[in-house]
Amino acid sequence: MKNNILLLLLVVFSLTAYSQKKKTTAKAPAINKTILAKTGNISVELIEKKDTYKFYMMSGKDSLLIKFIQGRIGTNVPMDCKITPFTAKGAKLYSLTWTEKSTVGDAKTKLENITETHTEIWDVTAKTKLYENIQKVINITEIVWLDPNKTASKTQEKIRRDGFELTLTPEGDILLKNKTQQDKLTYDTAQKKFVSKK
Repeated sequence: MKNNILLLLLVVFSLTAYSQKKKTTAKAPAINKTILAKTGNISVELIEKKDTYKFYMMSGKDSLLIKFIQGRIGTNVPMDCKITPFTAKGAKLYSLTWTEKSTVGDAKTKLENITETHTEIWDVTAKTKLYENIQKVINITEIVWLDPNKTASKTQEKIRRDGFELTLTPEGDILLKNKTQQDKLTYDTAQKKFVSKK
């Protein structure tokens, strides 16, 4: 009888102690949000959640994903963001520009500092990206050896440009220029996209 009472008390005590333990919940990862540019009710934001980044445009409650970055962000973070509203053939559009910088190579041999200028044209109402352009400016610093024994060297600096420089005209057309050519695109209201202008 004593054994049964002791066993019963042991069971009751164990259940009470077990039920009073605090349940631990997993903490949600911290989310950092940075507003990079804003005009009217349109904003461009960068959200950091653990090792992923979302770069997107907000229009009211709608979000338009521009870029998804996986892994730790480096110097390639979008900077100098600018939103420019404009009208093309009666359609209200938005030009979003930003720059990204990165470095490739080694300072002891050849180092490339790359600046990319991104431009995207959006129809926010239709939630559609109409056009995108990337222009690169690459500043190259290279160590050149003057003799075969590598005892004397000099530093050479060069600039290389890739892609087209994009400019919006007051009429809402797109001008694309580089050293050798120039193209003009105009907004086609029927197709709802930019087409070559002849």
